[in-house]
Amino acid sequence: MLPPQKAKSVLSIVERLDRRQIIHQMRACPARFAIDLTDNWLQTQPIDELRHVFAAICIQCDVMPEDPARAA
Repeated sequence: MLPPQKAKSVLSIVERLDRRQIIHQMRACPARFAIDLTDNWLQTQPIDELRHVFAAICIQCDVMPEDPARAA
């Protein structure tokens, strides 16, 4: 699990991601467990729910998401 300061960074990054970016990163995430979410679920969930799920995965699995601001 990420330490609190890095967890805050995860939340800061994830809140800036759009649906496409979240789904892309979630599918590529090197989680320690299987992430089996249907396309329908990913497309129909509110963006805040996707952000919540992705941030939780990142924090639990010690994964820093890609920051779109740094990629630009």
